[in-house]
Amino acid sequence: MEEQHNYLEIKMEELPSRGIMYSKDAQILGHFLTIADVKFISLITPENASPIIDSVLRRCFKFKCLPYESLLLCDRQYLIFWLRANSYLTENGYQINIKKCSSCGQGYTGTIQLDDIDINYLENGINPIILPQAQMRVGLKLPNVESLKYKDEDKKLELALRMLDVGTRDPRDFIQELSAYDYTYLLDYCSSINVGFDMHFHPACPHCHTENDIYAEIGEENYFASHDLHDILKMTTYITKNVGVQIPDSMSWPELETLRDVSDEIVKAENEENAKQESKAKAKAAAMAAQHHATSFHK
Repeated sequence: MEEQHNYLEIKMEELPSRGIMYSKDAQILGHFLTIADVKFISLITPENASPIIDSVLRRCFKFKCLPYESLLLCDRQYLIFWLRANSYLTENGYQINIKKCSSCGQGYTGTIQLDDIDINYLENGINPIILPQAQMRVGLKLPNVESLKYKDEDKKLELALRMLDVGTRDPRDFIQELSAYDYTYLLDYCSSINVGFDMHFHPACPHCHTENDIYAEIGEENYFASHDLHDILKMTTYITKNVGVQIPDSMSWPELETLRDVSDEIVKAENEENAKQESKAKAKAAAMAAQHHATSFHK
């Protein structure tokens, strides 16, 4: 239930949009992922990632004077990263594979910590553009959750569809009427507007220490740490056995990870004590055997 959670306020100035596009009364409050949320996330595939993520965000955040459909995608990503950074104690980074170093040619694996990702903030609103050939003024907006309904294999076209502000017209119909020149100009212009996380990184090669310039495109199916449902159930059973507490699905994931660490410490202490007692028993048995051998010898 909602009252079980402690909500933290997400300050508007921390969002990539700085809240500029929202009502002055807009407010976002959030709590960490629960076990139920992580179980739900374990079901994510490339096909269902968006609806599952949206469902988790609706459960973990309260949006006041801000309809969820109006939440900008750059801010949605911020909330996803906020959940990951605060909910996973040991898995709040991303592993990236560099196939070939630009200097030595060897492949390697790097880690991106969320704290290392720069954010490009919105300073003002998005201005309309003038299409050069048609001399037409076209309104633009930052993509929001509602615009996720526009999908295309061409990611530049997909972005333009989500950014167009053409009233009640279907943006796809609008784009199809453009000349090739204006079409290319529009797509390039939309792609040049960079608000949100800057996914360009410079991981150093461990072999030759050269910094490689890469762009890490993280699919929605990889936003959260992946936990197998079987492993989650195994972990809760392990904790219940060693700590003696029942684990409800409403428990926060950080609390579960802490209890797992406590369980590990208890098991480690028990194993060390058992090893100590076993060592004492062996020493005692050896001493008794030696004493018996000495007694037999004297006889």
